[in-house]
Amino acid sequence: MNQQTRKWIADGCIYSLVFLFVYTATSKLFRLNVFEAQLTRFPWIEHIAPVIAWAVPVAELVAAGLLLTRRTRRTGLFVSLVLMTAFTLFIAFMLGTEKHLPCSCGGVISWMNWKQHLVFNIFFTIVPIMGLVYSSPKIQIYAT
Repeated sequence: MNQQTRKWIADGCIYSLVFLFVYTATSKLFRLNVFEAQLTRFPWIEHIAPVIAWAVPVAELVAAGLLLTRRTRRTGLFVSLVLMTAFTLFIAFMLGTEKHLPCSCGGVISWMNWKQHLVFNIFFTIVPIMGLVYSSPKIQIYAT
């Protein structure tokens, strides 16, 4: 695969993550009281819901900011991978343990059911991995 194609794939991954994080973070921040109230309905995190209500959108915006700067892009991809893995594991855990699941997502994503949201998150957990793979310079092995 040529370098230009690799760059397009990496850039597509990066900008899709930026869009996702900015969209979901602003959606949560614009309805912060609703987001926090929904988080209090999760039994394992209800006591720290106010902290999580701020921490999640701030972390998403930090990840987006890291992705936008060439110097911090790889760090942003790693942060994105950690965030998406955590969100995906949380959804999988909730699907496996809870009967009634409140939705604490923002915007269009709140229209998905939990299984659709799990698939969506799995996809967006793969995206930063692809970004890391395709943004890395080709590894060349030289015979000595």
